[in-house]
Amino acid sequence: MMIVLIDTNILLDVLQERRPHDAPAASVWKLIEEKTISGHVSAISFNNVFYIARKQVGAPKALEALRLIRRTFQIVPLDESVIDRALVTTAKDFEDAIQAAAAIRIPADYLVTRNASDFASLDVPIVTAEELLAIVQQ
Repeated sequence: MMIVLIDTNILLDVLQERRPHDAPAASVWKLIEEKTISGHVSAISFNNVFYIARKQVGAPKALEALRLIRRTFQIVPLDESVIDRALVTTAKDFEDAIQAAAAIRIPADYLVTRNASDFASLDVPIVTAEELLAIVQQ
């Protein structure tokens, strides 16, 4: 079964219905719910989603979103091995380095993100939601 790590922006595209990105992101989410692919998220995504969602919809709805993520995705722990790998990358953004290190740890076939250019220098296959859907349909 294909293993994917879902970046925080894909989660937020679905949860916040960010048009036009929400439709392909929701299709990927559905494939994970249906167990067509194995979906994972880094533990850091919980912090990120809560921080952003709480500002927009309040803490109770933000916690509801976290519960939905928890029910749907497997969690890649944020531990020494992930941090150590992230610390030695050339990523400009440390959060992106953590996401890539989490993808490598599981190991993911793909890291799914809307910001592929942020991961260009990292050693993990990067695809957008649209690209992943095309790969799955092959």
